[in-house]
Amino acid sequence: MRSRFRPLLLVFVLGLIALPLPAAENLLKDGSFELGKNWRLFVPTGSESHMVDFEYVKGGLNGSTAGRLSAQEITRAGLANTRFAVIPGERYKVTFHYKAEPNGVTQRGRPGVAFRINSIDANKTVMAPIFILVDGTVVPSIDGLQSAPVLATEWTKVEATVVAPPGVATFDINLFLWGYQGAVLFDNVSLE
Repeated sequence: MRSRFRPLLLVFVLGLIALPLPAAENLLKDGSFELGKNWRLFVPTGSESHMVDFEYVKGGLNGSTAGRLSAQEITRAGLANTRFAVIPGERYKVTFHYKAEPNGVTQRGRPGVAFRINSIDANKTVMAPIFILVDGTVVPSIDGLQSAPVLATEWTKVEATVVAPPGVATFDINLFLWGYQGAVLFDNVSLE
């Protein structure tokens, strides 16, 4: 005697497979810069005199708001967002869009723009950082770069996947001008 439940089970399982996956949640606050808050300027020691500025401006993707980070001298300065919990070993997708204004200068051996993830353990100790460069390369350090990239002056999407390292409890992210003089717009930043 054949079971009548097997065909029904098969239909149920196939129906579940066909359901669309839920959209991933952006762990960053105001990744689109539309709220005009949640991004803070971070100017490290040694860059205070480089006339670094951050503002929310029109001219983002599709006419929206963007974050504009600028410096009048070669500098290292960034935008900080919220700190959030992560799971060791999990994969996270990073996406951001950037557009450099014309006449910017990148210092030789520096990336110009970098997305930095600080991994922080449960004791609030900062572990080794993770950097994402404008070509989507994920590197543990930006020291030793052989050349300076030319930054795009049209909106450019950067994507990368990172794995949360063992022992990590939280991620803290920064969008950086790193060895750069000029202005860069950022928009649609996400970590999912």
